[in-house]
Amino acid sequence: MNSLWFIIAALAIIFLEGIIYKKLVFKGLTINRKFNPGGAFPGDALTLEFTLINNKMLPVSWLDVKQVFPIGLNFNNESMVSSLGKEQFIHRLNLYILPFQKVTRKYLLRAEKRGFYEIKGIDMETTNLFGTEKYYAQINAPAFISVYPKLRDLKDSIMIASSFQGENMVKRWIMEDPLTILGIRDYQSSDNLKNVNWKATAKYGELKVNTYAYTADTKAIILYNLEANDEIWKGQSYDEVEKTIEAAASLIQLLIRQGIPCGFATNALMAGQEYDDFALRFGSDNKHFTNMLDHMARIQMYKKSHIADTIRKIKSHITWGTIVIIITTVIKDEMLQGLRTLGMQDIKIIALQNESNKSLKDFPIYYLKDKDEQYEKN
Repeated sequence: MNSLWFIIAALAIIFLEGIIYKKLVFKGLTINRKFNPGGAFPGDALTLEFTLINNKMLPVSWLDVKQVFPIGLNFNNESMVSSLGKEQFIHRLNLYILPFQKVTRKYLLRAEKRGFYEIKGIDMETTNLFGTEKYYAQINAPAFISVYPKLRDLKDSIMIASSFQGENMVKRWIMEDPLTILGIRDYQSSDNLKNVNWKATAKYGELKVNTYAYTADTKAIILYNLEANDEIWKGQSYDEVEKTIEAAASLIQLLIRQGIPCGFATNALMAGQEYDDFALRFGSDNKHFTNMLDHMARIQMYKKSHIADTIRKIKSHITWGTIVIIITTVIKDEMLQGLRTLGMQDIKIIALQNESNKSLKDFPIYYLKDKDEQYEKN
């Protein structure tokens, strides 16, 4: 008789325990995730901090946690990682947590390629104390990280499109201020004819051009054009996009190092929060540079608007002394027509390929030379 009552009591306990666990096991569970640092370059190591807090009297005897990550962030320890299609993978961990306990785990990852990576929901599975029933839940624990574009050494990488031999133009052609003349020098194939000093040319019998100093009013807008196709929904070559984005980021770094305030605009679709076409204002400090790197990390492979529309939107931000440098994979008539609406502004075009076969008299054209690039960080 005692054995019967023992069995009945045990079954009652299991039954009641099952009801309690089903109702309360996920109550009071809080998960927080954070990447450290919040921004990285391709190849950098980073840490994901995973924190689980149990704010109740009930322990959780076994908890299976599944986190979905995008390809591009790789765990150093792959023993708990499994593939989930071509774009994602699953990371799993098992935990036991006592009442009112806080558990923290840190995982080492490596950033593999540029992008804005956001992780959101977590799938959880657990059982009651006796393992007779399973329970499932999802918890939202968002975290994000920006992987910036690589920074290239631009020395000998940007060439004048009309020259066969090319020339290292980066430190000179961007910065000239047409109102502060320092002296004259010999004409070179990359020079704009508007800078020719005709009196000195007549005096010396050969072309001479003015050299300039910088003024406090000099600033630059880097305009990134993601438009190789007329259709907005068509993407572009990944390698082409990455190469031009890297050049844009590296050019901004070079300008900021020389104290030139920079702004950044693009017609590309951006990941994460909504951005205006010209969301980042002019600045020249390290914090501003980091903000622009974050902006460029969010560039996706599809354009948001046509480049002419973006040019119209940034026109009001262009004042005297503003240099407009547009970086593009291809040069199209719509882009040139939009640039002409800016009037007498100092405008430079950097294209992915040599465009010297084009009849372009309005703007100096440069191209990105293929070479074994060196990479550097700010």
